Amino acid sequence: MLFISHTLMAFLHNGQHTAKTSSELNIHKNTLLYRVNKIKKSLNSSLDEGDELFSYQLSFKILDCMSSQL
Repeated sequence: MLFISHTLMAFLHNGQHTAKTSSELNIHKNTLLYRVNKIKKSLNSSLDEGDELFSYQLSFKILDCMSSQL
C-alpha cells in the first residue's frame, strides 16, 4: 500500500510525466507504468479529471501537514 501512495504522490508532483517520476523514484519507466495502471484500477479512475487530481493532491498536502505536526 505504501508504494501506491508514494508513487501516486510523485506522479502528481511531477505533472504526470513518466520520465521525471521514474527518475525521481529510481525505478524503470515500465515499472512506473505498471504501478500507475494498478493505481488507476484501484481508484477506478483514469487520473485525467482536474477536480479529481486536485482532490488527491490536496489529500497528500493535508497528510503532509498532519505528519509534520506529530
